[in-house]
Amino acid sequence: MVDSCLMFTDRVVIPPSLLPVVLRQFDVARPVTSRIKSIARSFAYWPGIDSNIDDLVRRCFRCQQAAKMPARQPPVP
Repeated sequence: MVDSCLMFTDRVVIPPSLLPVVLRQFDVARPVTSRIKSIARSFAYWPGIDSNIDDLVRRCFRCQQAAKMPARQPPVP
């Protein structure tokens, strides 16, 4: 425990009751799935982290729209 937080190595363990709040924060940011997972794993732990994030992205309309957009190309000189 660090400052009343349960830790798993160097990551905060997110209790099930707070999981929706944490996932909503990632939904607001809307980076790509792999980036969300990387960010989440860097500071937090909960059982099923990958599948929860996959579900979040699958249900997010804006995430799906962003995934369909072509990558930006550099300007042609």
